[in-house]
Amino acid sequence: MSSGARARSLLRSVIRTLRTWPKEEREGLRRDAFRDFRADAHLTDQALVDQKLTEGEARLHYAIHYGVPYTKLEHVPTRHRIKPNEDLGVVPKGGDAYSNSKLAQAARRRAMKKQGA
Repeated sequence: MSSGARARSLLRSVIRTLRTWPKEEREGLRRDAFRDFRADAHLTDQALVDQKLTEGEARLHYAIHYGVPYTKLEHVPTRHRIKPNEDLGVVPKGGDAYSNSKLAQAARRRAMKKQGA
């Protein structure tokens, strides 16, 4: 499918999906969708066009399945599993230094509670 046909199909799907949304939210979301499509109408780089269409399809997927018309924020760290370690009690995986230190502090408190109990 060409990118033009894919874009038209995506816009039609967005409009169809918006019919099921509450009236208060529908017009704002419709305006946002048309604004985003118009803003990207000038793109000629095929890789960038494909990226934008994939992002739009993901956003539509979130709207349909989760009731949230926005994709997950990429800069927000997700919760990470922690593994036991003899010296610190945990080895935090991923996230930034602040969240890692908070995870380590919480794990130390849990370990101290276990030892005291």
